[in-house]
Amino acid sequence: MKREQLYRLGFYLGGIVTLAVGNVLSTKALLGVSPIISPAYAISSIWKIDFGLATFGVYLVFLAVELLLLGRRRTWTVLLQIPFSLVFSLLLNVFIAGYDALAAPLGLDAPSLWQKILLLTGSVVLTGVGAAMIVNMQLVPSPPDGMAKAAGEALRRGLGFGKNVVDLCCVVASTALGLIAARTVVGIGPGTLVAMVAIGRCIALFNHFCRERMQRAAGLLSAEAAMQE
Repeated sequence: MKREQLYRLGFYLGGIVTLAVGNVLSTKALLGVSPIISPAYAISSIWKIDFGLATFGVYLVFLAVELLLLGRRRTWTVLLQIPFSLVFSLLLNVFIAGYDALAAPLGLDAPSLWQKILLLTGSVVLTGVGAAMIVNMQLVPSPPDGMAKAAGEALRRGLGFGKNVVDLCCVVASTALGLIAARTVVGIGPGTLVAMVAIGRCIALFNHFCRERMQRAAGLLSAEAAMQE
């Protein structure tokens, strides 16, 4: 394997791990989870289902919607998002178990307000960085990103607009699930709004400083093309 391919795979896998840690911190901040994971969090909290399993199920729904939106443009490579979802869901459970084991010694089992804000900040930064690393390597996207891209194309808008639509749909779905099944809103709070706004900014900031270097190291961007951009 060439050095560029190793870099590409390393950045991609690093992005998956970083995104998983960011999502876990979002659930532990107790200020409202990020929009994308809010349906899985609501399902897990209401019906006491394993969070990783709930995430895997929701990601399969995302994939099904993506396939519908793609229509005749769909290809078999989209199905590679299934093993991605499985691995990602397993990572979530691993990091949740690790966090729970360290929470009491670190005094995070009942976090104070400043600790919640710190956890939320960490979740936003890591989620943005992880998502950017995955997308920049142009391999298998996460189902939420794949669905956002398909939604943006179906609406004849860009990925950013598609992500806004997906975020909004996730928040609406999570709120509806909570009100219908538990008669209360589950997982939605001020942190959700912060994540909706700040994660996109973190992605943009990370890409501004790192995308070109990462893609060049991964063999996805030649020096000449970088200079032209």
